[in-house]
Amino acid sequence: MKIRYLISGLVLSLISFQACNTKDKNNGKAVENTVAKYQWQRYRGVNVACTIQEEDVKDLAKSGANLMRLAMPICTFIEMEEPYGYNELAFKKFDSVLDWGEKYGVNVLIDPHRYPGTGHQWT
Repeated sequence: MKIRYLISGLVLSLISFQACNTKDKNNGKAVENTVAKYQWQRYRGVNVACTIQEEDVKDLAKSGANLMRLAMPICTFIEMEEPYGYNELAFKKFDSVLDWGEKYGVNVLIDPHRYPGTGHQWT
């Protein structure tokens, strides 16, 4: 059983190594490779809530942050009770945060955090 895991690990390592190879084997020149392009990107950031304002995103960018994880457990996109309607205010806020992130060069990681049927706010 251990040998199976070892062989699987070796195969995956070889595949990963080949995926990250950025040289064209035919003529040796560098080529664009999606895996290699994003592999070494460094992200520095914080968790933010739907209460974030444009000034906060501006300050994040000034501090050197380039990522914010937008958690939406309070401002859910869909109401938690029937008839499970869309929360238009949450979508408007979401659009604003995306616009601010683009304006100040801060990436946004979207975390809806809750869905209908979840009983606890922090599930």
